[in-house]
Amino acid sequence: MRMERKWTPAQKSAIDTRDCNVLVSAAAGSGKTAVLVERIISMITDPDKNIDIDRLVVVTFTKAAAAQMKDKIRKALDSMLDENPGDTNLLRQITLLNNAQITTIDSFCLWIIRNHFPEVNLDPGFRIMDEGEKKLIENDVLEDVLEEFYAEADEEFFNLVDAFGMGRDDSGLVSIIDKIYRFSRSNPWIDEWFDECMLVYDDETYDNPAIKELYDSIKNALLDYRDKYNRLVDICSEPAGPTAYTGALQSDLLGINEMINSQDFGELGRMIRIFSFEALSRKKDAGADPDIKEYVKGQRKLFKDYIGRLNDKIFLKDDEGIFADMQGAGIQIRTLLKVAKVYAKRVSEVKREKGIIDFNDMEHLALSILVKKEDGKLVYTETADKLANRFEEILIDEYQDSNEVQNSMKASNIYLEAFSKDISYEIAVVGMKAGSSLSNLDELDENQLSGMFLQYIDSENAKQEDGLTETMTGKAIDIINDRPYFRTEVTSVSDEKQTIYTRKYYTVARGYIYMYSLQSKDNEITDEMINDIRYIINSAQYTDVKKSIFENGVFTETLSTILTAAIPIAILAAIYLLITRVGRKSRAKLSSEEAELRARYRQEHNKK
Repeated sequence: MRMERKWTPAQKSAIDTRDCNVLVSAAAGSGKTAVLVERIISMITDPDKNIDIDRLVVVTFTKAAAAQMKDKIRKALDSMLDENPGDTNLLRQITLLNNAQITTIDSFCLWIIRNHFPEVNLDPGFRIMDEGEKKLIENDVLEDVLEEFYAEADEEFFNLVDAFGMGRDDSGLVSIIDKIYRFSRSNPWIDEWFDECMLVYDDETYDNPAIKELYDSIKNALLDYRDKYNRLVDICSEPAGPTAYTGALQSDLLGINEMINSQDFGELGRMIRIFSFEALSRKKDAGADPDIKEYVKGQRKLFKDYIGRLNDKIFLKDDEGIFADMQGAGIQIRTLLKVAKVYAKRVSEVKREKGIIDFNDMEHLALSILVKKEDGKLVYTETADKLANRFEEILIDEYQDSNEVQNSMKASNIYLEAFSKDISYEIAVVGMKAGSSLSNLDELDENQLSGMFLQYIDSENAKQEDGLTETMTGKAIDIINDRPYFRTEVTSVSDEKQTIYTRKYYTVARGYIYMYSLQSKDNEITDEMINDIRYIINSAQYTDVKKSIFENGVFTETLSTILTAAIPIAILAAIYLLITRVGRKSRAKLSSEEAELRARYRQEHNKK
């Protein structure tokens, strides 16, 4: 007998809502998958709809999850059949279940390709290559591409080698090209994405998209600081508050409001460069609590440090100097993207010649079978129309883990990824909508924060990924830029006996959950890695929610950094390295030392 579960109103709504897009967002363990299963059961047993289970596409994140989903549906149908043995519809759904598309996104893409391979001119005997073969092909192709660029002796390419190389070693350049290549493949239209990235530096005005996004990012940070300052002023007015500090805080607040009301990037920069902080009053305030005084001073110092970083990193020069730096950086970034684009195209050609594909190719090939781009608009193919008529609905479990290629097939966008500066480890940034019960972590008192932290640790300990043995080796509440982050360290051992070290930072802000994840395979997490992830966290600004560029209106949260706000995420590492390695070097003329190094590069590669 099937046990009837009592659903909450929100869960019931997710189960019963029809004929529109539905996004279910809730905390781990809240029953999202159970709701999904119940929605499927309710659809295929509805006598008014007559929907068969093989007319649904159910996408899960792993093969194990797909198998579990099928098993849950089968058990539910078996239980219902026990109660109604003569129900022909239930018998039909159980029979059709074996052929139902309850699968991973990769398997679904592969199913589309196998049934429509002539539409993408793919050899019908194609095979899926393993990771080892893939890496060998990529390494060989990249080596050939770089040799060709060295042979051309292009001045801009040698400038690029100087910026990203490490002495006589060009492994730094190899690493960043590889990262850009990998990120480019998470975009649905790879060539177009490369071209758009190259155009970022062409517009030397305040209308430049990078400048506009950087401007918005700083203003959003100032809005956050304004909220904090208003709270500080309120604290000062309390009986134990440092009343004498109110004047200086209100002066800062006036300046913050003026900066928020600036009309463009140039005006904002001028305001920040001349911004001055009034000294805190030294007048004795007998009623003020010393701890509260220190807290207020500490919060103000955070804002001082932020303004200092802006002056040191962004507004070090006037508008003319900023645009000159952009122009200089633009030359190197365009060259970098040019090399990466050639590399991406060449790898694709080699795989086509050999009749092999990888998992990412599956997504792009499936996308090209379903969708074309004409005059900048997405146009669904005849095949897509046929499949749309065949399938009634697409249901996606673990939706936040979709990439943009998958999103183009589903018309959504919710995942963001940043990169470390070393290929041996990865840093991912994920933003997703929080449950209504979750509060901003920076607004909780100590007891509330500790309680939520313990709940978070319990939920993390309850997680056990397929094929992994996990051990939590560390946990703490870290305060970064006055915002609490739940930090965990986990060591995992895969079925292949590979050790994976993970450090995660978790926070809740403006109704969204943010997770910063650092993962290193086989090598323990170093101080350098930790500095990289904290650099990204330190630079993070939590902006208002913006609508997705796609038609369904699913919402996505944008996350920017001080140095690289809204410059395409794929070149985050490139910009970071450019700033740290090149610094303030003059781009107008090569020094004698640089000229000598360049000549040496040419000689060495000519010998090869």
